[in-house]
Amino acid sequence: MTRRLALAPLSLFVLALAPVTALAHPVVVDGSPAEWLTRAPNHANLGIVARDAASEGELIWLDPTGDSRTDLVTPEEGADLVRVAITADRTALYFRLEAAGAVLAPVSPNPPQVQIAVDLDRVPGSGQEFFAGFADTTVSNDARWEFLIQTQATGGVATVRVIDTSFGTVGVGTIAVVGTTVEIGVPWSLLGIASGPASAARFSIATFREDTASGNTIDLGGPGTSNALDVVSDYGDPRTTGYPNTFAEFMTSTTLDYHFDVWFEADGDAYAPLQITRFSHSPTNGEMIEVRNQTGAALDLGAYSLGDEEDPDGGEGMASFPSASLAAGGTFVVARDGAAFFTEYGVRADAEWLATDPMTPDMIDLSVWATGNVALAASDQLLALGVGRTVLDVVTYGTASYPGVTARSAPATGQIAVRTPDTQDTDDNAVDFPRAPTSCGTTADCGACQACVRFACEATPGVSCDDGDACTSADTCDAMGACVGGGVTCDDGNPCTADACDTIGGCTNTPVAAGTSCGDGDACNGAETCDGAGVCAAGTPLSCGDMNPCTADSCDPSAGCVNAPVAMGASCDDGDACTMADACDGAGACAGGGSVSCDDGNPCTADLCDPATGCASAPVASGTACGDGDVCNGDEVCDGAGVCVMGTPLACDDGNACTADACDALSGCANDPVAAGTSCDDGDACTMADACDGAGACAGSAVSCDDMNPCTADSCDALGGCANDPVAAGTSCDDGDACTLDDACDGAGRCGGTIDPTCSDAGVPDAGVDVDAGGDADAAMPLPDAGEERDAGESDAGETDAGLPMGMDGGCSCRSSGSGSPGSALWLLPLLGLAVLRRRR
Repeated sequence: MTRRLALAPLSLFVLALAPVTALAHPVVVDGSPAEWLTRAPNHANLGIVARDAASEGELIWLDPTGDSRTDLVTPEEGADLVRVAITADRTALYFRLEAAGAVLAPVSPNPPQVQIAVDLDRVPGSGQEFFAGFADTTVSNDARWEFLIQTQATGGVATVRVIDTSFGTVGVGTIAVVGTTVEIGVPWSLLGIASGPASAARFSIATFREDTASGNTIDLGGPGTSNALDVVSDYGDPRTTGYPNTFAEFMTSTTLDYHFDVWFEADGDAYAPLQITRFSHSPTNGEMIEVRNQTGAALDLGAYSLGDEEDPDGGEGMASFPSASLAAGGTFVVARDGAAFFTEYGVRADAEWLATDPMTPDMIDLSVWATGNVALAASDQLLALGVGRTVLDVVTYGTASYPGVTARSAPATGQIAVRTPDTQDTDDNAVDFPRAPTSCGTTADCGACQACVRFACEATPGVSCDDGDACTSADTCDAMGACVGGGVTCDDGNPCTADACDTIGGCTNTPVAAGTSCGDGDACNGAETCDGAGVCAAGTPLSCGDMNPCTADSCDPSAGCVNAPVAMGASCDDGDACTMADACDGAGACAGGGSVSCDDGNPCTADLCDPATGCASAPVASGTACGDGDVCNGDEVCDGAGVCVMGTPLACDDGNACTADACDALSGCANDPVAAGTSCDDGDACTMADACDGAGACAGSAVSCDDMNPCTADSCDALGGCANDPVAAGTSCDDGDACTLDDACDGAGRCGGTIDPTCSDAGVPDAGVDVDAGGDADAAMPLPDAGEERDAGESDAGETDAGLPMGMDGGCSCRSSGSGSPGSALWLLPLLGLAVLRRRR
């Protein structure tokens, strides 16, 4: 019976470029292959659980090209699936599907449609069996689904929806279509769970042609004919050539009887539920493979297979497990030859391939995969298959290869390769199987620090052991399976014994040679030495006094003497009598605060200081200058006995009345000019009114020595003063007498002439004529008598004539000696002045 479903229009556009947050293997639904692995099984018609170095995992199915329905007039390349990849993260389930042609792009008005049935409980008969949209196609009874994921192109827009068993839409996912690829993201919440299934999810996948008007599938042959165009299936025979197709194998029934299971880790990555964890290929009797249940629930081993044939239809071996339940984390050992295995190890395997031991269950040949027997070679591939013959795990070693898998080196004979840890899976067997310990049947086959664990001699760290060495103690097994002891302490605490250990006899303590240092670690009590009998003799304690008042002396047991500087300024004695105010400098030195003054104030002694005795004064050599700094008292000199003898005082009198004479103790004599006008005597009789000029010179005005006598030569001598010496006799002169002729000097300083005989009136001058020195007109002045003196000197009779000159006019009148006018005596005044001056000098 088929179910018909009326579809409501969906307006969801392609929700691409919207990543779902995850802790591992996040996928952005954008049609890009960037987040997906490129791995694939070695042949089409196979699925494989692929892992990478980051332990990210996917289920990858490689479907043959051209295995879609062939009875149609127009082939549907967009419905011919060639690759399907499934992975997840904590929040969503992801699919990447690739087709031979454009996906969801119609070659007619009806594009391909993908339907993915999801069976979460994997309980036979539980859930919905029909694909949606009147597909006339069912899943197998043990793959009935709880949710169906369906793509649609209604209205020309690609969408993906999730429907439940009542064919009601529970929500929409995200979808991106790029060329021949469609990428789908479905939140786990739409599948009724929070973050992935607790065990596995079972998937059945088929493609159909869609009626874009209704969203249902196009009917291709009535109720008894399936509308499926292609299905993910090996059609019960995963052979490598002549692939079956839907028309030949599937069209005889409307039920898709193929499905596969995908197990998801907590972070969403796909992983192998059953994994090869140990294997040994040599010796032949010990050939075995161990598998482990990596899930958190018991597995029915009847759905799984194990062998060494990597190619379906190959000539090596592949066999299914006997029906048995393997607990979570449990292991299962399959031997090639059960009887030989028992002989080798003394224990039986859980199953065998060759059926040689009646006590060991036999594996069941999987003839659709391989035709020969399992025989592990020096280089080989080991495969574990799951539900639907999905390749769960591939282990390669030696030179054997498989696409995307890295081989490890072949274990040596008697070794067993061990996956470490048991859950490690990167498809790099050098990483996944880093160890190859000795194979064993019981612990008796292993070393002292090992136990036989799952046919491998494994280390028993922390277990007490004996390494046979008397020089170790507390021997314990380490993580590498070695017995390691801690060192024995043979030190008897006596520095005068040589402590040693013999691996057989143990500790020995032999006395060392006499004189060997045996210090107790205390440098202050001296250098102890051994006496040769094992006894340490005490040394001489250190004396740490350094005689330095500027250090605080002490002894440190570790370092010995310590002479630490005392504080700066502490009083001390530097031992130098030539310093004073000694004080410590803070760096351990005593320094004088200043030098002692040894000057005794005596210039006639040489003053010095001896650091030991102090000041000393010795007489300097005789004649050594010892001036007291006063140049005025002369140049003092030492007498050689330490006495300074006085010198001769300076004479500072310069004999100059116009300087003030003095002596300065520093500069000596000083002769400073007195004030200008100060009276002085310049020592020159030819000057008068002498006075200082203010510059230190004495000067006077010149004395006049003119005696008004034409018969004398007037001169002045600086020492004698004025001199009036008679001129030569006959020197012409004028005696001032008009009554004489030819006046001439007589050589004795007198001027005289002969009486003019022409005078008419002797002694009577012309009236009105002034003949005296006063210029007055003398009248009737008589001429002097003959021989009468006419100069300022005395007359012959010894009387003077008062020196009155003879008044004479143009006539011949003469004055008498006893007459004249009142002004006739004026001519005597110059002579009187000259006489006065001569008396002053």
